[in-house]
Amino acid sequence: MRVALIILCFVARSFAGDSNTPALFKLADVMPSGRCEIEFMTIQLTDRANELTLKLQAAIATNQDWFREQFKQRKPGQPLDYDPRFGITKEEYAEFLREVEHRHMVSTGTKLPCIFRWKGDILSLDVGDTNSPLNKIRLNTKSGELFASVGRVGTPIWESSDDPITPIGAYDGCEWAYKKENFEDYNVRQVRLEIWRLKPSGKILWRFSDSEIVYRQVKHNFDVAFQHSPKSTQPDGTVNGSQLIRSETNRTPSAADSTR
Repeated sequence: MRVALIILCFVARSFAGDSNTPALFKLADVMPSGRCEIEFMTIQLTDRANELTLKLQAAIATNQDWFREQFKQRKPGQPLDYDPRFGITKEEYAEFLREVEHRHMVSTGTKLPCIFRWKGDILSLDVGDTNSPLNKIRLNTKSGELFASVGRVGTPIWESSDDPITPIGAYDGCEWAYKKENFEDYNVRQVRLEIWRLKPSGKILWRFSDSEIVYRQVKHNFDVAFQHSPKSTQPDGTVNGSQLIRSETNRTPSAADSTR
């Protein structure tokens, strides 16, 4: 089980906005047109949090069915209750929950070209790989309606925070989410897109995940976070001569490095 999933399972909370919250900014006003450089991001933990996470990871790997059941029954927005099968003491678990609150988003150092294509109000991405779930995004920047590999995902909910100590700092943001699950057979299909406008820098941060589990086997898992400058444009063209953003298969399920 990936470290990112461990963090998500224990500390992720639900997006706090709701469908009645008005849009906090116009998507069309902040999205580039044409060729744009995107910078990949990841979550950075303290050394102690990494140490405890690896212990959790090893213990959960030997009790995956039990852990899935616990995760299924968790209280929304709350960490899992302590259990000795986590492989750490109760005191270490409390320390782990404190330490991961200090996580923050950092650059991986990788920057790649992406083409932001427009057809009227509809935005799509071209990352140079037709099989990438990112290439299947169709976002109506006027209505907010999102389509992806599962078809229609829906419209966003919005949220704002002025808290500078969140993993991404102060932001205005929106989220789209699709989830269909059958825990009896452990079939899960989900797509999630979050877009934040970071208040200190003005940059636009994306987090996108697309995954499917069939009878407890990962059919595919794609997970990425990246940022770019608003309205920054480069000459249009095809993406070539660079590393592609590819879909991942046969990986342990993850909704990515949780930013909250």
